[in-house]
Order: sequence, then structure tokens, then C-alpha cells
Amino acid sequence: MSINLKVLKEDAELASGDPVFCQGCKAAFNMYSKVTEEDAKMEVIPEEQEDAEIAEEPKQTNQVWVCEFCQFNNKVSIEKEEMPSKEAINFIIEGGEEIKEDEDSKEDHSSLIFCIDISGSMNSKCKVDWNVGKIQNFAQQSIKPTQKPATMNRARARQTQVVQQNVLSRLECVKSAISSQIENMKTNAKLKKVGLVTFESAVNIIGDGTQKPKVVSGSEMLNNYEALLENAQDLARSHMNSNIGDTYEDLQNRVCTLRTAGSTALGPAVVSSIAMAGEGSKGSTVVICTDGVANVGLGQCGKNTSEATEKFYEELADFANERGVTVNIISIKGQD
Repeated sequence: MSINLKVLKEDAELASGDPVFCQGCKAAFNMYSKVTEEDAKMEVIPEEQEDAEIAEEPKQTNQVWVCEFCQFNNKVSIEKEEMPSKEAINFIIEGGEEIKEDEDSKEDHSSLIFCIDISGSMNSKCKVDWNVGKIQNFAQQSIKPTQKPATMNRARARQTQVVQQNVLSRLECVKSAISSQIENMKTNAKLKKVGLVTFESAVNIIGDGTQKPKVVSGSEMLNNYEALLENAQDLARSHMNSNIGDTYEDLQNRVCTLRTAGSTALGPAVVSSIAMAGEGSKGSTVVICTDGVANVGLGQCGKNTSEATEKFYEELADFANERGVTVNIISIKGQD
């Protein structure tokens, strides 16, 4: 005998509750099974209560299923609507709400921080071979109608010039890649929290795009490891409150309007990014996008890296590990 398993999908009847099995042979109650009813045994009333007033109660019955395979008498309790009407039955072992909650629990609730270099060198341009039209589309779509007309016109003019010359700056390449990732996460990881941290001579903490960015600057602040950690952890609570499903448009607009300026405060920016990601759920990530060498604040690198710089990055790596934060670095070919 063979059974085509497609009946489980196409022909099966859905049923809630648990299946009923024979206590004798373990056969399942099915559409061919028969249920009979018999009177329930009456309780014997003591003689001293015979004269008492007893309210009339409805007649009680028991359901009995005589197994068609082994003839065992099974006491059952099956409502009429629970009687199988098809040969194949799929039993739902969890309620709809429980299933939904389980699916939600599998969603990615972690944080992702894009740590983006916007120093002057990121404005260097080169010709590209691939279709750059999508960058113009990304810029135009992410500019909000509420922006001033002059701002919108300048942004579109810059993108049109890029397309006409078939030339892109390093920052434009990064912006396009990040925009694509944000677009993907809006659909496939809508509960994820996504934030931006940019750096040049100062560090700009943008977060999820819904709040006014905070600027971290000044030699005293950019060289103070503990102060940078504390500041970023505080800002994570105010600037990383919403998931990508709610902040998508704000983030795309923030990415679109990034402009190059200044030097490279890479070390302070990485400290801030890891500290913010560390306040998120387990499995949070930092993605660093840079083309150069740190030359402002903590972690400055020259031709000869100092022991203090090496110790700084080792300490930062240990902190990321303690917080369960993964750090990825995207560098640009041809740079230090």
C-alpha cells in the first residue's frame, strides 16, 4: 500500500485540540468511527434523603466509541463539530496567537550601527563601470518633500552631475551601499534597530534618524575613552529607540544628505559606535566604512604605531567582545 503525501497539504481537514486514540490498539478516531451514547450510572441516594426536595436534573449520558479495529470500548467526549469529515486530518497543536508570538520571537531585534567616514578624502572621485542611475533614484526618493526647495534642488543637481559624468565619490559609493542595505532590512529585518555614526574632525551621532544629531568634538572629549563610552551609551537610549520599520525614511534622508569635511576621528567614532551597539540586543553589529588612517583623537595611527594606540584598540576589542558586538570593517582599495 502506498500513500501520496500531497494529501497532507491539499486534501486534509484542519482540526483543533488533540486527536483521540483507542486505548486498546492506539488506532485514531476517524470519519468511519461510530459514537454511541449510554445512560450514565445514577447515584444511589441514602434513605434519609429520600423525602428531601431534589431538583430535577437533565438525564446524563456517556459517549462510547467501540473501536472498529479491536472492539475496545472507549469512553470519549467529542462534540458534533469535532467529528472528522475527511480521511486526512491536520491537527493544530498551537493556537494562532502562540504561533505568532513564536514567529516574533525569532525576529532580529539587534542593533546595527553604520560608522561612516565623511572626511575630506572620501570626496575623491573615480569613474565607475556599473549603472549609477540607481544612486540618483536613491537620492531623489529619500529627499523629503518637507525640505526647502533650494536644498532639494541642490541635492538633485549634484546627483544629475554624477550620472552625466559617470563619476562617483567614495562617499557616494558608500551611501549607495548603505541605502541598499537599509532598503533590504526594512523588508527582511523590520524589528532591527539601525543607526548612523559619522566622523570627520568630530564625531556626529545620528542614531536612528528620528532625533537631532549630537556632535562630539574637542580634543579633551575625543581623547577621553571613558567619557566617549558614557556619552554614547546615554545617547543610545535617546537616539536608538525605534526599529527600521519605523525609521526607514528618516535614515534614508540622513544617508542622502551626508557631505564630506575635515580630518579622520576614527578612534572616537568606533568607541561611540560599539558603545551604542552594546546597549542593543545580543548579536548587535558595527560596520565601519573608511578610506584612511585615524589622525584625530584616540587611536591615531602614523607611520609608526605607538604602544598606546595598540593598547587602545586591544581594549576596544575586549569591550566589544564583552558586549557581544561584532565589528566589520569595509575599507576602500588603494588607501591606507
